[in-house]
Amino acid sequence: MAQNAREILANEGQVGKILGDLVGDNLELLTGQLVSEAAAAGDDLAQKILRKSAWALGVGIGNVANLVNPQLFILGGSVTKAGTQWW
Repeated sequence: MAQNAREILANEGQVGKILGDLVGDNLELLTGQLVSEAAAAGDDLAQKILRKSAWALGVGIGNVANLVNPQLFILGGSVTKAGTQWW
């Protein structure tokens, strides 16, 4: 998510107000956790990035499920704590 946010911010020049405030407009400070926090606080750009990452993970899990039919998926890391918007 952080890389996606950096690319959008660098290429489109649009900075979500809350996301920009969290990193002081220094894109190197962006993390997935900060994107999640900004999304939870109502930042439109961060919410867009969060939805895109959740969609991509869903597609990936769906593809793996169709290929190998696992009994269980275990997700970890800080992004899984992003809240209900991500899920």
